[in-house]
Amino acid sequence: MGIKVAIAGSHGFLFEPVANAFRSPLFRSSFDNPVVVLTTSDPKTEAKAEGLVFTKVNYDDSSSLTSALKGIDVVVNLLGTGAGASGAWDKLAEASAANGVKIYFTSDFGCNYEKLRSTYPTTIFDSKAAHAEKARELGIKKVIQVYNGLLGFFFVDLGFFGFKPGAEVATFVGSGDQTINMTDLRDVGLAVASLASKADDYASLPDTVSIAGDTFSLKDSIKIYEKLSGKSIKITAKDPLPIKDFIADVTQFPVALLNLQAYPETNAFSFEPTENSLVNPGLWNWTTLEKLYKEKL
Repeated sequence: MGIKVAIAGSHGFLFEPVANAFRSPLFRSSFDNPVVVLTTSDPKTEAKAEGLVFTKVNYDDSSSLTSALKGIDVVVNLLGTGAGASGAWDKLAEASAANGVKIYFTSDFGCNYEKLRSTYPTTIFDSKAAHAEKARELGIKKVIQVYNGLLGFFFVDLGFFGFKPGAEVATFVGSGDQTINMTDLRDVGLAVASLASKADDYASLPDTVSIAGDTFSLKDSIKIYEKLSGKSIKITAKDPLPIKDFIADVTQFPVALLNLQAYPETNAFSFEPTENSLVNPGLWNWTTLEKLYKEKL
Protein backbone atom coordinates (compact mmCIF):
# COMPACT_ATOMS: atom_id res chain seq x y z
CA MET A 1 0.00 0.00 0.00
CA GLY A 2 1.27 3.47 -0.89
CA ILE A 3 1.86 6.51 1.27
CA LYS A 4 -1.42 8.17 2.23
CA VAL A 5 -1.58 11.91 1.56
CA ALA A 6 -3.96 14.68 2.61
CA ILE A 7 -3.93 18.20 1.20
CA ALA A 8 -5.54 20.97 3.26
CA GLY A 9 -6.81 23.86 1.15
CA SER A 10 -8.15 23.42 -2.37
CA HIS A 11 -8.68 26.96 -3.63
CA GLY A 12 -5.20 28.48 -3.66
CA PHE A 13 -2.79 28.73 -6.59
CA LEU A 14 -0.62 25.88 -5.27
CA PHE A 15 -3.37 23.29 -4.94
CA GLU A 16 -3.53 22.17 -8.57
CA PRO A 17 0.24 21.80 -9.12
CA VAL A 18 0.67 19.97 -5.80
CA ALA A 19 -2.28 17.65 -6.44
CA ASN A 20 -1.05 17.02 -10.01
CA ALA A 21 2.43 16.15 -8.75
CA PHE A 22 1.16 13.39 -6.47
CA ARG A 23 -0.69 11.88 -9.44
CA SER A 24 2.11 12.42 -11.95
CA PRO A 25 3.91 9.50 -13.65
CA LEU A 26 7.02 10.41 -11.66
CA PHE A 27 5.46 9.82 -8.25
CA ARG A 28 2.00 8.23 -8.39
CA SER A 29 3.32 4.72 -7.69
CA SER A 30 4.57 5.96 -4.30
CA PHE A 31 1.19 7.14 -3.07
CA ASP A 32 -2.12 5.64 -2.11
CA ASN A 33 -4.99 6.43 -4.46
CA PRO A 34 -6.94 8.66 -3.99
CA VAL A 35 -5.28 11.67 -2.38
CA VAL A 36 -7.52 13.13 0.33
CA VAL A 37 -8.39 16.82 -0.01
CA LEU A 38 -9.72 18.62 3.07
CA THR A 39 -12.31 21.28 2.27
CA THR A 40 -14.75 23.43 4.21
CA SER A 41 -17.12 23.42 1.23
CA ASP A 42 -19.67 20.81 0.26
CA PRO A 43 -17.59 18.12 -1.52
CA LYS A 44 -20.29 17.96 -4.19
CA THR A 45 -19.45 21.52 -5.24
CA GLU A 46 -15.75 20.78 -5.73
CA ALA A 47 -14.47 20.13 -9.24
CA LYS A 48 -14.22 16.40 -9.88
CA ALA A 49 -10.73 15.10 -10.52
CA GLU A 50 -9.45 11.58 -10.94
CA GLY A 51 -7.34 10.45 -7.99
CA LEU A 52 -8.74 12.99 -5.53
CA VAL A 53 -11.43 12.58 -2.88
CA PHE A 54 -12.80 15.67 -1.14
CA THR A 55 -13.63 15.46 2.55
CA LYS A 56 -15.49 18.20 4.38
CA VAL A 57 -13.92 19.38 7.65
CA ASN A 58 -14.49 22.08 10.22
CA TYR A 59 -11.36 23.84 11.44
CA ASP A 60 -13.20 24.88 14.60
CA ASP A 61 -13.89 21.22 15.41
CA SER A 62 -10.79 19.21 16.30
CA SER A 63 -12.66 15.91 16.12
CA SER A 64 -13.62 16.67 12.50
CA LEU A 65 -9.95 17.03 11.53
CA THR A 66 -8.76 14.10 13.61
CA SER A 67 -11.29 11.85 11.93
CA ALA A 68 -10.42 13.10 8.43
CA LEU A 69 -6.69 12.45 8.95
CA LYS A 70 -7.02 8.93 10.31
CA GLY A 71 -4.42 6.73 8.62
CA ILE A 72 -2.77 9.65 6.80
CA ASP A 73 1.04 9.65 6.46
CA VAL A 74 1.65 13.08 4.88
CA VAL A 75 -0.24 16.36 5.33
CA VAL A 76 0.36 19.33 3.02
CA ASN A 77 -0.89 22.60 4.49
CA LEU A 78 -1.99 24.88 1.63
CA LEU A 79 -4.39 26.93 3.75
CA GLY A 80 -4.37 30.67 3.19
CA THR A 81 -2.70 33.38 5.25
CA GLY A 82 -5.66 35.65 5.95
CA ALA A 83 -7.23 36.64 9.25
CA GLY A 84 -7.56 33.66 11.59
CA ALA A 85 -5.42 31.43 9.36
CA SER A 86 -2.91 30.55 12.08
CA GLY A 87 -5.71 29.12 14.22
CA ALA A 88 -6.70 26.75 11.41
CA TRP A 89 -3.04 25.85 10.84
CA ASP A 90 -2.64 24.92 14.51
CA LYS A 91 -5.80 22.78 14.53
CA LEU A 92 -4.52 20.96 11.46
CA ALA A 93 -1.14 20.36 13.11
CA GLU A 94 -2.81 19.10 16.29
CA ALA A 95 -4.88 16.59 14.31
CA SER A 96 -1.76 15.56 12.37
CA ALA A 97 0.11 14.90 15.60
CA ALA A 98 -2.83 12.96 17.06
CA ASN A 99 -2.80 10.66 14.02
CA GLY A 100 0.93 10.03 13.96
CA VAL A 101 1.49 11.81 10.64
CA LYS A 102 5.03 11.25 9.37
CA ILE A 103 5.53 14.47 7.38
CA TYR A 104 3.72 17.78 7.81
CA PHE A 105 4.39 20.59 5.32
CA THR A 106 3.78 24.04 6.75
CA SER A 107 2.09 26.78 4.74
CA ASP A 108 5.31 28.54 3.72
CA PHE A 109 6.30 28.17 0.04
CA GLY A 110 7.89 31.59 -0.36
CA CYS A 111 10.93 33.58 0.67
CA ASN A 112 13.41 32.52 3.33
CA TYR A 113 12.72 34.66 6.40
CA GLU A 114 15.13 33.04 8.89
CA LYS A 115 17.81 35.75 8.72
CA LEU A 116 15.20 38.51 8.93
CA ARG A 117 13.74 37.01 12.09
CA SER A 118 17.18 36.84 13.68
CA THR A 119 17.73 40.52 12.87
CA TYR A 120 14.36 42.14 13.64
CA PRO A 121 12.38 41.53 16.88
CA THR A 122 9.03 41.44 15.07
CA THR A 123 8.36 40.49 11.46
CA ILE A 124 5.42 39.77 9.17
CA PHE A 125 6.59 36.14 9.10
CA ASP A 126 6.32 35.51 12.85
CA SER A 127 3.02 33.64 12.66
CA LYS A 128 4.47 31.21 10.09
CA ALA A 129 7.54 30.59 12.21
CA ALA A 130 5.47 30.20 15.39
CA HIS A 131 3.25 27.64 13.70
CA ALA A 132 6.22 25.56 12.53
CA GLU A 133 7.64 25.65 16.04
CA LYS A 134 4.32 24.57 17.54
CA ALA A 135 3.94 21.74 15.02
CA ARG A 136 7.34 20.40 16.09
CA GLU A 137 6.48 20.78 19.78
CA LEU A 138 3.32 18.73 19.18
CA GLY A 139 5.53 15.81 18.26
CA ILE A 140 4.87 15.50 14.53
CA LYS A 141 7.63 13.23 13.27
CA LYS A 142 8.90 15.60 10.57
CA VAL A 143 7.80 19.19 9.97
CA ILE A 144 9.11 20.68 6.71
CA GLN A 145 9.20 24.33 5.70
CA VAL A 146 9.76 24.83 1.97
CA TYR A 147 11.43 28.04 0.79
CA ASN A 148 11.16 28.47 -2.99
CA GLY A 149 11.65 32.20 -3.52
CA LEU A 150 9.15 33.98 -5.75
CA LEU A 151 6.65 31.80 -7.56
CA GLY A 152 7.06 31.92 -11.34
CA PHE A 153 3.57 33.19 -12.08
CA PHE A 154 4.07 36.10 -9.68
CA PHE A 155 7.19 37.12 -11.58
CA VAL A 156 5.95 36.55 -15.13
CA ASP A 157 2.14 36.61 -15.20
CA LEU A 158 1.67 39.29 -12.55
CA GLY A 159 4.88 41.23 -13.16
CA PHE A 160 5.22 41.49 -9.39
CA PHE A 161 8.84 42.68 -9.41
CA GLY A 162 8.32 45.37 -12.01
CA PHE A 163 8.02 43.85 -15.49
CA LYS A 164 5.28 41.97 -17.28
CA PRO A 165 5.69 40.51 -20.79
CA GLY A 166 4.32 42.92 -23.35
CA ALA A 167 5.30 46.04 -21.43
CA GLU A 168 7.83 48.48 -22.82
CA VAL A 169 9.21 49.65 -19.47
CA ALA A 170 10.53 47.74 -16.46
CA THR A 171 10.37 49.55 -13.13
CA PHE A 172 12.50 47.88 -10.50
CA VAL A 173 12.72 48.51 -6.78
CA GLY A 174 16.42 48.62 -6.11
CA SER A 175 19.29 48.55 -8.58
CA GLY A 176 18.13 45.48 -10.48
CA ASP A 177 21.52 43.85 -9.94
CA GLN A 178 20.31 41.80 -6.97
CA THR A 179 19.90 38.04 -7.40
CA ILE A 180 16.39 36.52 -7.32
CA ASN A 181 15.37 32.92 -6.77
CA MET A 182 12.24 31.86 -8.65
CA THR A 183 10.41 28.53 -8.77
CA ASP A 184 7.55 27.60 -11.07
CA LEU A 185 4.34 26.29 -9.51
CA ARG A 186 4.83 22.91 -11.23
CA ASP A 187 8.28 22.53 -9.71
CA VAL A 188 7.05 23.38 -6.22
CA GLY A 189 4.42 20.67 -6.56
CA LEU A 190 6.96 18.12 -7.77
CA ALA A 191 9.35 19.05 -4.96
CA VAL A 192 6.62 18.46 -2.37
CA ALA A 193 5.72 15.09 -3.91
CA SER A 194 9.39 14.11 -4.06
CA LEU A 195 9.87 14.84 -0.35
CA ALA A 196 6.58 13.16 0.55
CA SER A 197 7.66 10.01 -1.28
CA LYS A 198 10.38 9.67 1.38
CA ALA A 199 7.85 9.52 4.24
CA ASP A 200 9.06 6.12 5.41
CA ASP A 201 12.52 7.64 5.83
CA TYR A 202 11.29 10.95 7.26
CA ALA A 203 14.11 11.23 9.81
CA SER A 204 16.64 11.69 6.99
CA LEU A 205 14.87 14.80 5.68
CA PRO A 206 15.82 18.37 6.69
CA ASP A 207 13.46 20.66 8.61
CA THR A 208 13.85 23.42 6.03
CA VAL A 209 14.12 22.86 2.28
CA SER A 210 15.48 25.66 0.08
CA ILE A 211 14.92 25.27 -3.67
CA ALA A 212 14.95 27.40 -6.80
CA GLY A 213 14.03 26.53 -10.36
CA ASP A 214 16.07 29.45 -11.67
CA THR A 215 18.29 32.22 -10.30
CA PHE A 216 18.92 35.54 -12.03
CA SER A 217 19.18 39.29 -11.49
CA LEU A 218 16.30 41.54 -12.48
CA LYS A 219 18.45 43.16 -15.15
CA ASP A 220 19.35 39.74 -16.52
CA SER A 221 15.65 38.87 -16.68
CA ILE A 222 15.16 41.79 -19.06
CA LYS A 223 18.08 40.66 -21.22
CA ILE A 224 16.46 37.23 -21.48
CA TYR A 225 13.15 38.78 -22.53
CA GLU A 226 14.79 41.14 -25.04
CA LYS A 227 16.64 38.25 -26.66
CA LEU A 228 13.47 36.18 -27.01
CA SER A 229 11.14 38.99 -28.08
CA GLY A 230 13.50 41.10 -30.18
CA LYS A 231 12.22 44.17 -28.33
CA SER A 232 14.15 46.77 -26.36
CA ILE A 233 12.91 47.38 -22.81
CA LYS A 234 13.58 50.58 -20.92
CA ILE A 235 14.68 50.02 -17.32
CA THR A 236 13.86 52.46 -14.55
CA ALA A 237 14.60 52.04 -10.86
CA LYS A 238 13.46 53.46 -7.56
CA ASP A 239 14.90 53.23 -4.09
CA PRO A 240 13.47 50.58 -1.78
CA LEU A 241 11.72 51.48 1.45
CA PRO A 242 13.74 51.03 4.64
CA ILE A 243 13.11 47.53 6.00
CA LYS A 244 12.01 48.92 9.36
CA ASP A 245 9.09 50.67 7.64
CA PHE A 246 7.32 47.46 6.65
CA ILE A 247 8.87 44.40 8.28
CA ALA A 248 6.48 44.30 11.26
CA ASP A 249 3.26 45.36 9.52
CA VAL A 250 1.27 42.35 8.30
CA THR A 251 -1.01 44.64 6.29
CA GLN A 252 2.03 45.53 4.17
CA PHE A 253 2.83 41.98 3.07
CA PRO A 254 2.95 42.65 -0.72
CA VAL A 255 4.91 45.85 -0.13
CA ALA A 256 7.34 43.91 2.05
CA LEU A 257 7.99 41.24 -0.58
CA LEU A 258 8.47 43.82 -3.30
CA ASN A 259 11.03 45.72 -1.24
CA LEU A 260 12.80 42.77 0.40
CA GLN A 261 14.14 41.55 -2.94
CA ALA A 262 16.14 44.79 -3.09
CA TYR A 263 18.04 43.74 0.04
CA PRO A 264 20.01 40.62 -0.97
CA GLU A 265 21.81 40.63 2.38
CA THR A 266 18.56 39.44 4.02
CA ASN A 267 18.67 36.19 1.99
CA ALA A 268 14.90 36.51 1.53
CA PHE A 269 15.01 35.91 -2.23
CA SER A 270 18.75 35.33 -2.71
CA PHE A 271 19.26 32.28 -0.50
CA GLU A 272 21.30 29.28 -1.58
CA PRO A 273 18.97 26.56 -3.00
CA THR A 274 20.75 23.84 -1.03
CA GLU A 275 18.10 21.14 -1.45
CA ASN A 276 17.67 21.25 -5.23
CA SER A 277 19.52 17.96 -5.70
CA LEU A 278 17.68 16.35 -2.78
CA VAL A 279 14.23 16.92 -4.22
CA ASN A 280 15.25 16.57 -7.85
CA PRO A 281 18.22 14.25 -8.44
CA GLY A 282 17.71 14.45 -12.20
CA LEU A 283 14.04 13.38 -12.18
CA TRP A 284 12.78 16.38 -14.16
CA ASN A 285 13.99 19.62 -15.72
CA TRP A 286 13.52 22.72 -13.61
CA THR A 287 11.40 25.40 -15.28
CA THR A 288 13.54 28.40 -16.17
CA LEU A 289 12.54 32.02 -16.59
CA GLU A 290 13.38 31.69 -20.29
CA LYS A 291 10.86 28.87 -20.65
CA LEU A 292 8.14 30.89 -18.90
CA TYR A 293 8.80 33.89 -21.13
CA LYS A 294 8.68 31.69 -24.24
CA GLU A 295 5.23 30.53 -23.22
CA LYS A 296 4.06 34.14 -23.21
CA LEU A 297 5.48 35.07 -26.61
